Amino acid sequence: MDADFVKKSDDNNTNRVYYEITERGITILHPHERIKIITLLSSTVLAFVGGAIEIYRFVIGTVFRPLTPLPEPVIIHEPEHLILGLIMIVCGVLFLYLTFRLHIHRKRKVRKTRVKTNI
Repeated sequence: MDADFVKKSDDNNTNRVYYEITERGITILHPHERIKIITLLSSTVLAFVGGAIEIYRFVIGTVFRPLTPLPEPVIIHEPEHLILGLIMIVCGVLFLYLTFRLHIHRKRKVRKTRVKTNI
């Protein structure tokens, strides 16, 4: 029965046989790490989209029509939209950085998990 949870490493220099866990084995042993990556990626997308919408709302501005008649409407650019948009984009970049760090940490964990057995 071959489940492909571990694979044999070739190391002819020693009298030992090395086995290392595969990606499939890691997903069985640590399923919560994949959920963390998916959650961080979806948060990244939401933060980027929300930030872009807030910056767009700042650029477009709000049309203010006073009670007294004016020749043309007044457009007000509210800085709250710009600040919130920039904060959300910075959060998106932070989430993206954390996602890549978690992914790299997961790959390093695969390399370090080796089972040593004597021949």
